[in-house]
Amino acid sequence: MGLATARKIGSTSHRSVENSAAATTAWGKIMFQNLKLRTQLNSGFAAVMVLLIIVAGTAYWGLTGAFDGFTEYRRLARASNRTAVFQDQMLNVRLSVKNFVISHSDKATQYNGPQISDRQIRWYSAT
Repeated sequence: MGLATARKIGSTSHRSVENSAAATTAWGKIMFQNLKLRTQLNSGFAAVMVLLIIVAGTAYWGLTGAFDGFTEYRRLARASNRTAVFQDQMLNVRLSVKNFVISHSDKATQYNGPQISDRQIRWYSAT
């Protein structure tokens, strides 16, 4: 009774799972076959359209995030450039002061490097 009955019960439960899966698949096929061809085509088209909308939404969401990231990067790059220009100017001021302290001449205070125009100053302060 023990081993033979266990095999019989085990195989029966396994078969019932297979039968229920086959019955579900068969029911889906029968249900879909009972529909008119027009309804089947419309259902397929609707399913493709739903998937297309999902893909388009995902793409839009991803591109929006990328655009926001690029905007933030651009803002940080501009701030970094402004800081670099300011740092360069401050270094030149320090060198001029050092030269003035050493030589006590007005020539040491003259700056011969690139000049920044008023337009550039307004642009730096606006961004």
